[in-house]
Amino acid sequence: MGYRSEVAVVVRAKHKEALKGILLKHEWKLDEESWKENEALGQFNVAYVQWDPDYESVAEIEGFLRALPAEEFGFLRIGGNLEDVETIGSPWDFGLHVHREMKMPL
Repeated sequence: MGYRSEVAVVVRAKHKEALKGILLKHEWKLDEESWKENEALGQFNVAYVQWDPDYESVAEIEGFLRALPAEEFGFLRIGGNLEDVETIGSPWDFGLHVHREMKMPL
C-alpha cells in the first residue's frame, strides 16, 4: 500500500490554468471534489495519495509551486503520522490549515 497523505493546493487565479495543465498532463483526476475554482482562486485537493517528490508528477507540481512567490499559493500535505504536516507558500493566507479534533463514540 505505501505511505499515504492528503494534499491541498490553492493558487491565485493567474496561476490556476498552469496548475490545471500540469495536473491534466500527469492524468490526475480533476472532478468536482478534487478541483474547484472561482474568479480569484484555483484549488486542488486529493486524499489517500502517495505524495513522493521522486514521482515525476509530484516533482513537477512542487517545482511549479516553488517557482511562484510564496504569497501566490498555499500548499498543505498531511501525512499518515500525527506529526507529519508540510506547508509551502502561504497556506494560512488562503484559509488552508489543519484542524484536529477528537471524536467520541457516545
